[in-house]
Amino acid sequence: MDKILHSDCIDAGSIPAGLTKMSYIITFFAVFLTDIVNTYYIKAIAENKPLIASTLAALVMLIYSFALVSFVKDISLLIPALLGAFAGTYVAMILKRKNG
Repeated sequence: MDKILHSDCIDAGSIPAGLTKMSYIITFFAVFLTDIVNTYYIKAIAENKPLIASTLAALVMLIYSFALVSFVKDISLLIPALLGAFAGTYVAMILKRKNG
């Protein structure tokens, strides 16, 4: 069983074969950016701006699809996705506070 679980790894503690550090970076920033855009999407809905809200909704889905495809293929990419969600929301809230 252990051999099956670790058969796709190069060596202990390494990134699974087929994944690169770039996969982790892309996943992080895709979710990070999604959360920032999502904040403006919610604001556009609250301000009753349907065209802006619709455009941002499509953009959220487009950006998030990169992360979704990534961590569906490899659950370990859920870690940078979660970190990206936290950081993206945090930065979006700071930007919202500065811009009113």
